[in-house]
Amino acid sequence: MNSQFGQPPDTEPSFDATLALIKRAHAGVFDDNGVPYEEHPIAVEKRLPPNAPLFVRNAAALHDTLEDCKHRGFSLAYLYSLGYSKQTRDIVELLTFSKDDHRPYHEKVQGIIDSGNLGAIWIKFCDMSENTREDRLLGLPPEKEQRLRRKYAEPIVLLRSALIQRGWLDFLPE
Repeated sequence: MNSQFGQPPDTEPSFDATLALIKRAHAGVFDDNGVPYEEHPIAVEKRLPPNAPLFVRNAAALHDTLEDCKHRGFSLAYLYSLGYSKQTRDIVELLTFSKDDHRPYHEKVQGIIDSGNLGAIWIKFCDMSENTREDRLLGLPPEKEQRLRRKYAEPIVLLRSALIQRGWLDFLPE
């Protein structure tokens, strides 16, 4: 399955370097359950298939930085300056939703699927799987819990179907 992710880049920062970067990027930020936000992208990366290449693992860890850390100087150009490959940057860009994009969430997710980028599809599936963990949802106020359940219901089915239809289901979690 590794070859389905595409040709690995010649160079890429180590995963340890990426972990250090996301810890700086999300320093002092907590999710709605009071957990340090840096734990979310790490959990998303851990959900990837075990044979996911380094550039996909790095993209998983970085998947929220452009959206959430722009005020701290995070951009595609910054990731480029740090040596992240085009493959990593392309995935992160696909996963970054602009605040000016007012399409329904499921349409944004469909755009990721339509890109055909296996790394982006897997990461978004892992991200939504992490976001819909029962223990995570049950720690939220009831109205937010229900809103997120509704928001993610259709998109997660679309992503799972895309992985199955493309034969990329080798490590698909139940």
